[in-house]
Formats: sequence, C-alpha cells, structure tokens
Amino acid sequence: MPCFDYRYYFSASSYRDGSKVFKKSGANLKNYPEQQLKNGNAKNNDTRRFYKKAVRILKRVENAMVESGEHREVPSFFVECLAYNCPNSLFLAETWTEIIRGLLVYVWDELQGDEPATEAQRWLEVNECKFLFHWEQAWSRADGRDFAKAAWNYLGYAS
Repeated sequence: MPCFDYRYYFSASSYRDGSKVFKKSGANLKNYPEQQLKNGNAKNNDTRRFYKKAVRILKRVENAMVESGEHREVPSFFVECLAYNCPNSLFLAETWTEIIRGLLVYVWDELQGDEPATEAQRWLEVNECKFLFHWEQAWSRADGRDFAKAAWNYLGYAS
C-alpha cells in the first residue's frame, strides 16, 4: 500500500505532520506515528515503565484467546489504545495480576453506554490526534467491552 507524508492543516501556518496510507479498496488511513511514539513513551515513563509491558501482556492474552478460539482477533493497535486510555494509577498496582485486572475493569466500566457527547470525555488514540471511536474505525465501544470481558474470563478472574 502506498504511503505518503500528510499534513493536517488547522490554518495556513499551523499543521500536524503525519502519514497517509492508500488502501487497495480506495480508502485511506491517516496516521500520526511521531505523536504516537512520543505519547506512548511519556505514558511509559509516567507508569514506572509498566505501560508498554502491560500492553504486551494484553496483546499476548489476545493472541492466546484467538488461538484457543475464545475470542475473535482484534487489532493490536486497538488493544494499545484501550490501555493508553486507562489512568496511570492503575499501572502502579503492586502485582501484574492487579494491574491487568484493574485495566480490564476500567475498560469494561468506562465503555458502557454510548459515546460521550463532550469531546473531553471521549477516548483518544495513543497519538491523541484522533478519537478512538468514530464511524471510520473498524471497532466500537462494544468491541472494547467484549475484549475486556473475554480477557477477564480467559485469565480466570471470573472464578
């Protein structure tokens, strides 16, 4: 798929750099990799470097659930974004079990209901340039809840 530099202009002199990928279907994706890296690194530093480790754990759980037929595949970027929207304090729990349990509970609880009307309450992609849930995305709030519930059950937290 061809990829090009992309600029989102706020005004004639103010813009955000990114990239634009053109799919075979004719659709395109706009990404902001520099912002994603910067924000992910900042969250990792703010969480004793546990954010990226927690994301890896959640991605491994997702892979294991798919392999065992217990859940459908979801994009790893989506899993990363779910974790990114969790408060930093959840990553500071005493054990990995507490951290992952806390993240899954938070995702489940916060994604109940419809998308908030106010922008400040909406979840963002890691790049903080786009909302995580909108009509162009391949996932929904319900997909986030489904993932959290499936991971909860897969990890045996329901027992």
